[in-house]
Amino acid sequence: MLSPPGLPGQPLESPSLKGSKNKNRYPAGFPLLLAGIICLSLAHVLIDNFMLQIMQSLGGGTENLGLALSIAAFVEVPAIWLYGKLRRRLSDQTFLVFAVWPWAFKTFLIFLAESPTAIYAAEVLQFCSYAFYTPSIVCCVDRWFPPESRLRGQSLVGSAYTLGCVLAAVLGGTLLDALGVPATLLILVGIACMGAALVSAASWTRKTHTASL
Repeated sequence: MLSPPGLPGQPLESPSLKGSKNKNRYPAGFPLLLAGIICLSLAHVLIDNFMLQIMQSLGGGTENLGLALSIAAFVEVPAIWLYGKLRRRLSDQTFLVFAVWPWAFKTFLIFLAESPTAIYAAEVLQFCSYAFYTPSIVCCVDRWFPPESRLRGQSLVGSAYTLGCVLAAVLGGTLLDALGVPATLLILVGIACMGAALVSAASWTRKTHTASL
């Protein structure tokens, strides 16, 4: 019996099987990206969910809470508009890395805050953190995945963010009750920095992999 072309004794794979394997392969650095998103969303959402308790520990109340959240929402709008202009000069991956470090630094500033006014100042960083992260992560996933897998990629990114939200809801009250506000915020600073480092590593891994092709 004649052996098929290729290595002796190895059957040829059908084109459909090869396509299925390629479709199930994640882009280089993508698992690191998902881990980083989980960490960042955990820190971000936990602070937002328990901002009232943070304000009360600084002598503030519901009025201060409303003002802080309003500042964060207000600065996001021009930032998202500006993103569309600036991405003509900077890549989406550059924006993504640029966004996650101010996000972590914002968490650090909230940890250092000694008054509600300091929280207001920290919320201004929403302009170059979460507001830039939101469009850049969508554009990055769109570029990293082939057309037939882009919806799956976006779903995984959304699921990672949701998992961080769930962890924040589950762990937030327990941490605050057991450790208090300052210690909880210190832990969140570490988690946010870890998330930023993972996203940066994912971007670097992706660039290195692309350059080697």
